[in-house]
Amino acid sequence: VNADDAVVPAPPKGWPGSDLEWMAYWWLTKERIPFEYQTAFQGGKQTVGGQVADFLILDRAPPLILGIQGEYWHYRTGEQRALQILNKMKLQAEGPTVIYIKGEDLRNYLDSTMRAALSGRQLFAD
Repeated sequence: VNADDAVVPAPPKGWPGSDLEWMAYWWLTKERIPFEYQTAFQGGKQTVGGQVADFLILDRAPPLILGIQGEYWHYRTGEQRALQILNKMKLQAEGPTVIYIKGEDLRNYLDSTMRAALSGRQLFAD
């Protein structure tokens, strides 16, 4: 994958997430940004209504959550989009800032998209 002239290697064998999550993981690691991957909130996947944050950025106050939003799973229908807004509100109620990142932005503009997200800017309206 070539995004912002960065050649992202293929994910390692057995990578547990999506290709889009791998791109963000690779970039955060390359930039030496401290983070946790797949952090449970509100009970995680084991609890009804729980969530798993894709990336929890550890060196920010308030904490910063980056959510990778592939268009197929998150924005294909109005119901999916409404659920993403509700999930974001639930996470923000616990204190962190939540920034969603669209897959197409990662694929086309990895570096500038990640830098915008880390600065607290979401590149699209909820």
